[in-house]
Amino acid sequence: MSLCDCWNACISLDAWVWIILGSAIGALLGLVTAKKVAMTAMPETVALFNGCGGMSSLLVALAYAFDPSLLTDSTASFSNVLVGKISIVISVFVGSITFTGSIVAMAKLKGWLSTPVWMQSKIRHVINIALSALSLVAIVALLGGSGSELWLLVASSALLGIGVTLPIGGADMPVVISLLNSYSGVAAAAAGFVVESQLLIVAGAMVGAAGLILTQVMCDGMNRSLVSVLFGGALGSNSVASGGGGGEYTNITSCSPEECALTLEAAERVVSVPGYGLAVAQAQHTLREVTRVLENADIEVTYAIHPVAGRMPGHMNVLLAESNVPYDELKDLDEINSEFDRTDVAVVVGANDVTNPNARTDKSSPMYGMPILNVDKAKSVIVLKRSMASGFSGVQNELFFLDKTNMLFGDAKDSIEGMIKEVRELN
Repeated sequence: MSLCDCWNACISLDAWVWIILGSAIGALLGLVTAKKVAMTAMPETVALFNGCGGMSSLLVALAYAFDPSLLTDSTASFSNVLVGKISIVISVFVGSITFTGSIVAMAKLKGWLSTPVWMQSKIRHVINIALSALSLVAIVALLGGSGSELWLLVASSALLGIGVTLPIGGADMPVVISLLNSYSGVAAAAAGFVVESQLLIVAGAMVGAAGLILTQVMCDGMNRSLVSVLFGGALGSNSVASGGGGGEYTNITSCSPEECALTLEAAERVVSVPGYGLAVAQAQHTLREVTRVLENADIEVTYAIHPVAGRMPGHMNVLLAESNVPYDELKDLDEINSEFDRTDVAVVVGANDVTNPNARTDKSSPMYGMPILNVDKAKSVIVLKRSMASGFSGVQNELFFLDKTNMLFGDAKDSIEGMIKEVRELN
């Protein structure tokens, strides 16, 4: 073996050491993060992981673009060079948007960042359109053979990711996270073309397609237009809530666990409506226990699942699966809404926006037109809430004003445990 061959072998071995070391560290960090994160923080964790995926694709594209032969290889065919350039451009553009947009989404969900006042004016559209135009100029220059505009594309697309995500209101943030998940898949697929990895191309395409389908499902669940979400920050959308504000709650009827137990004990049919408050209190096992007690008393119990209950699709399904709730007891929006008319008691556990009748009647509300669970049509309603704070939309829930509604304040887990005790004593 020649000296040159030995040197190349050493370099190759050294590269594999770094690859294995980096993979091990990344896997360990991901495992620790996933194990430690609470279910309530899962949406921002998903946003962070989306951002990491976008940054990975961006770094791969940049590393490949730093090889001058990619853009100026005179021995390669025109089609190969063009595919390489397009792949780099897509990976850099989408990867930058995904990274910065995901970090902003995570910060907003954590409460670290709020929408600046100037972002609520029309100037944001001008800025985002200008950044889009600047990115387009850089893309055309890169495809034309120049490599000097690479950092211009990185900067403009990174700022565009911030610009289109920052104005998005809290109620739409779960949709944005699903969309960013799709973007991370597109960036990964483009990076797969860059490094000529069929596995990365297929995996990225699957993530991109699944994320887009999930986004469409969430848009349907919130009555949002996918186009308005895609171009929300740039062209204007339902991102900044207006109208239907959250004023003072008056004429609210509160109740005790004993009174709630009496209401439940007299019922023949009960529908439980879980929401984000259930996740915060980690009360899914306690809720399952009270339904078992009711079922033992020959009371029919089902669960009403709104597609965007919680902060991400499937949030409630995962929580209830943890507590071994039978799948046939979980009813989706379309399936359960026709059954509320014959429901004796609806028990709402921390679900706010998805039960608000305001969405059906108030055209000035940012929630107007959003499909909701028809909880207000049940004969009696028990709402478990820690406080009178509004949901993601910041809109008052008209359900709380109804004469048939009784509010049980406190930690959901403690409140349900109190009801379990009283129901057992009654039986």
